Amino acid sequence: MISHLNHQFQLKAVLARCPELTTLVKHVRSFAIMLTQRQGQDLPGWLAAVKADDELRSLHAFRQLSGAGSRRSHRRPHPALELRPRL
Repeated sequence: MISHLNHQFQLKAVLARCPELTTLVKHVRSFAIMLTQRQGQDLPGWLAAVKADDELRSLHAFRQLSGAGSRRSHRRPHPALELRPRL
């Protein structure tokens, strides 16, 4: 547990020095939640939030690679975000 607390402290220290990393962490965490909770309907909002953050060119590239600029992505989220686990 001490190493986890140390890790959290170090992460906060790094993020305090770099606003771009703070923004990146926010987007990555929200994307992870969207994936793990199968919230594909939130993808357009996530993509818009990423697009609004001009300093995150790496996420802009990811957005383009994922086909976010296509018409299909605005009609319906990517099927992988809607898959349900098999029972």
